[in-house]
Amino acid sequence: IFGRKMHTLDHKNNRPNKKRDSRTYNIKKGIKNCRGIMDVINLHCRNEGDMNQKDLLSCWIRIVKIATSRNNRNSLEQFSKKHNQSRLQPLLNHTISSVHNFDSWV
Repeated sequence: IFGRKMHTLDHKNNRPNKKRDSRTYNIKKGIKNCRGIMDVINLHCRNEGDMNQKDLLSCWIRIVKIATSRNNRNSLEQFSKKHNQSRLQPLLNHTISSVHNFDSWV
């Protein structure tokens, strides 16, 4: 049992869902590799249906790291334009709905 990788289960046949695990790994890797705030937002738009609460948290943490990094001041200035801020709305809505469903995964 120890040392074996745990897989999410496919609810239809109760077998490991390796495809889901692969997508989850790619999402986590993708979030980590985002260089700008818009990169994080675009990644969320592409993968919203596959993201869980931990992925959403990782997105927000990445946005904060990018926004506070000295190397990314241009990204923050670019993002501070009003029309770019509205692009955060889908990520924000997804996060809020996940918080409302918090009891179901604790």
